[in-house]
Amino acid sequence: MGVRQELGRTSARWWTRQENIRTLARSPFVVDLVEAAPVPAYRRIAFEATEMRASDLRVAAIARHFRVDHHTVDKALWFTGP
Repeated sequence: MGVRQELGRTSARWWTRQENIRTLARSPFVVDLVEAAPVPAYRRIAFEATEMRASDLRVAAIARHFRVDHHTVDKALWFTGP
């Protein structure tokens, strides 16, 4: 028998593994819970900024109220959607 014939042979014994494959999903692990990152400013002000904008308040006035940049207010308004 040549090398090609031996490699092409697919007997049941050749494909049988002696042990199960261990996957990462079955491995136990421990995670230390640490303090989460602070919430970004645009998310903190999003709800109130949306209500203020609905009351026809200008973006600059909302920014002064929250002591943030007008770009942060724009992002907060974008975050809450239309």
